[in-house]
Amino acid sequence: MAAQTRKYWKALKCPICGQRAVFYVTMEAVKDATQYPVPFEVFHEDHKFLIYLDSGLLISRIEEPQPTLSSTPQPTKKKKTKKKKTK
Repeated sequence: MAAQTRKYWKALKCPICGQRAVFYVTMEAVKDATQYPVPFEVFHEDHKFLIYLDSGLLISRIEEPQPTLSSTPQPTKKKKTKKKKTK
C-alpha cells in the first residue's frame, strides 16, 4: 500500500476580489527548495495570485501577479507630417 501525501488546507482573503480563498498544499510544494520562502501560485475563481511558503508551509507573503509586458497596451506612434513652408 502506497503512502498517501498529506494535504494541508489554507484559507485567506483573496488580494484581488476580497473573497475567502481556500486551497490545499502538500510538502511536495517545498520539498526541492534550496531557498525559502518558495513561491506558490493560487488559482481562485477566474484569477490567480502568488503566495510564498516557508519550510513549514506557513504563508510568509501574498502578492498580486504583475501584468506581463506583452499584455500592457503599447502607445501608438504618431506619424510625423512635413510642414509646408509658407511665404
